[in-house]
Amino acid sequence: MQDYGFSERLAVLINNAAVCLNDLDLSLRTNCLGPRQLIAAVLPMMKERKARILNISSGDGELVFFRSDLVEILVQPMTLEEWDRCVSQLRKINTAELENLVHGNQKAYRLSKALLNKLTRIVADQFGDENFLSVNALCPGDVLTDMVDRHATDAVSADKA
Repeated sequence: MQDYGFSERLAVLINNAAVCLNDLDLSLRTNCLGPRQLIAAVLPMMKERKARILNISSGDGELVFFRSDLVEILVQPMTLEEWDRCVSQLRKINTAELENLVHGNQKAYRLSKALLNKLTRIVADQFGDENFLSVNALCPGDVLTDMVDRHATDAVSADKA
């Protein structure tokens, strides 16, 4: 990981970037690889204090949307290096394979958020035990943005979210 030369301490990281496109590689890079790189970059700055990482995820990342063999992989204990390899392999799948792995719509988005949830669990397991870090994922529900269908009945407006 690149050393960015930061010398300050960091108390909170909120990973809140997301795209909801049919482009699997862009979805994975934005929704889970970006947070992975940020976490790796800031962990050294968080070790001196009680720190928090919050990953904004989605209910679309729930395991119910995935084929059982992928679910079996995602529920297994995994290191960060194994997660990296898993994401690397998934970046290589084609549209037909994605269609077969993920149920419903927004397949690339769903897969990326499931992987973000797994990343959250791995980081929490690995660094939470060291008693300096709290790591959580938050699934806020539908907010009326460009990513959410304007006809969603349970979505709230962005100004009220």
